[in-house]
Amino acid sequence: MRAILSLLLIPLLASAAPDKPPREPRCLAVEPASLRTALAKPIPGARLTVLIPAREDDLGIVHLSKEEFAATGLSWDKFRRDAEAAAARHLRSLTPIIQKNEAGEPLYATLRSKSHLTASVFFCKEFHAQFQKPFGDQLVVLAPDRFTLYVFPRNFSGFQEFGQRIIEEYQKSTWPCSLEAFEVSSEGVRGIGSFDDGSDASPFSLDPPPAASSNPSPSPAPKPSTPPRVPKRSPKPSTPPDHSQK
Repeated sequence: MRAILSLLLIPLLASAAPDKPPREPRCLAVEPASLRTALAKPIPGARLTVLIPAREDDLGIVHLSKEEFAATGLSWDKFRRDAEAAAARHLRSLTPIIQKNEAGEPLYATLRSKSHLTASVFFCKEFHAQFQKPFGDQLVVLAPDRFTLYVFPRNFSGFQEFGQRIIEEYQKSTWPCSLEAFEVSSEGVRGIGSFDDGSDASPFSLDPPPAASSNPSPSPAPKPSTPPRVPKRSPKPSTPPDHSQK
């Protein structure tokens, strides 16, 4: 009788176990350009950041080799469309934290999760559509590591005050992404400037906003003379740092 009960419990326990979401076979890795992998793709306007075709695995995401990419039978454009669809699926699982001023107006949003897919979500069209309503057509995105995104309206210069935070998050992370800022608009994604190591009084060099913007152009800062340090990769799974709002 005990054996029979044990057999009956097995399917019940199996059905109670939560289903893990399927691993995405095609996704985008937002990476420091210093990784110099064979399949790295440039981002318009960016000097320090590239996109690398990847797939999701149990430890996060892994870059595809030339052979693995060829085995997909896809062009880069088709692979990227599939990867952007994966990013859109992940975006739907994220809950933005909106920071507001005293008047209740939204200043910026923070997206965080334990998924290595988080940094890539600003490349899908759904991301622009979601944040266009509170922040306007032109957004600025900062992605210091794979688990964190900051989103600002383009005409808000306050994002430059995040320079030291971005540098620290980038340098402390096992999986850093970028020291650059990206403009996201209906035209797509492009790099607009980068934070240096904080040694300058003005730690950010920024392309001037469009003429229609009311935001004055900041004084240009010297370009960094050397690429940022990139921590060595670890094969062990990484737990993202806790940057929750206090």
